[in-house]
Amino acid sequence: MAHLGNGASLAAIKDGKSVDTTMGFTPGRGLPWALDPGDLDPGLVLYLLREKGYTPSTLEDLLERKSGLLGVAGSADLRELAARSDHDPLARLAIVMMGYAVRKTIGAYMAVLGGSIYWCLPAGLASTRRPFGRRRVVA
Repeated sequence: MAHLGNGASLAAIKDGKSVDTTMGFTPGRGLPWALDPGDLDPGLVLYLLREKGYTPSTLEDLLERKSGLLGVAGSADLRELAARSDHDPLARLAIVMMGYAVRKTIGAYMAVLGGSIYWCLPAGLASTRRPFGRRRVVA
């Protein structure tokens, strides 16, 4: 199951039960999305605290409100990034990074579930209303 709207998460479901998910303690784990950084090296958090003088509050603001697509390309709106992607390398990079993370996770879930699987892509990025989305995720 994939939720790829303004937030993003994937779940591997077998026999009606979730056996894996991209969600962690917070939604910031897993896939990079509008404001979420996705998987993050914990060493970066320690570096920012120790070496750059970030406080827990400033670090929380960075990770929960200024990361993801916004942090890479200056916008959390996929429609805007798609419109800019032909001439803006950062918009293109944000879309490519997000699509790569989704494809990588789908591949991992295929291994966990034992091979070929079916995906439910209900809305958002993968909808047919946004032609740039589906091909970047499932190509």
